[in-house]
Amino acid sequence: MICKVAFMSMLIQTMFQYPQSNQTDHADDINMSDSEALHLSQSTAASNWSDMQKSSRERYNDAMQMLTNGHLEFLRSQASQPLQDLQYSTRAYYVRHAKAAFEFICDIIAPGQGHDLVDEVVCSYRSSSVVSQQDSMTDTVVEAYKKAADHTTRTQILSLIANKYSKATLLKMIEGMTIHQIDMARKHAATYLPGHYVDPPKIV
Repeated sequence: MICKVAFMSMLIQTMFQYPQSNQTDHADDINMSDSEALHLSQSTAASNWSDMQKSSRERYNDAMQMLTNGHLEFLRSQASQPLQDLQYSTRAYYVRHAKAAFEFICDIIAPGQGHDLVDEVVCSYRSSSVVSQQDSMTDTVVEAYKKAADHTTRTQILSLIANKYSKATLLKMIEGMTIHQIDMARKHAATYLPGHYVDPPKIV
C-alpha cells in the first residue's frame, strides 16, 4: 500500500515537472473546450427548464421589465373571469396596465410616434378594412363631406367619423382625402366634440 502511494506521488510530481508534448497539450485544449461546451449546454437547458416552470404572468413581467427598462409596473394578477364580471376597480386596473404596456410597445416600434401608432391601431379595430362594409351613417357623412362648400364645414363633418376609421381606410373611402384633413378633423373632434359647429372668427 505504501509503495502504491509513493508511486502515485512520484507520478504526479513527474507530470508537473516535465512539460508534455504539443499533441497532449492540444488534447487538453480539446477536452477543456468540450467541457465548457457541456457546461454551457447544461446551463442553457437549466435556464430553459427554469423558464418553463414560470407562469405566463412571470414570463410577461420579465419580458416587459426588459423592454421598458423597469419603467412599467409589474402585473400583479391576471383576470380569471370575464372582464364584464369583474369589479370596476379591478377592470380599470387591467385596462390601465394594458394601455401603458401597449404604449411602450408602440413607442419601440415607432420611436417618438408611439401615441400616433396607438391611435392608428385603435382605429383599425373600429374600422372595416373593406369600404363596402360601411354603415349607412358613414355613407351619409361621406356624401355630406363631398358636398360641403368650405374647408371648415368639411372638417366639422369629417370629425364625425375621423376616429371611427384608420387613416388608411379614410384615404381609400374618400377620393382626394389627405392626412392633414384627417388630422384636423380628429383635432376638431377632440377639441369641440365630433360634428360640433364652431362659429368662424369674426373679422373686425
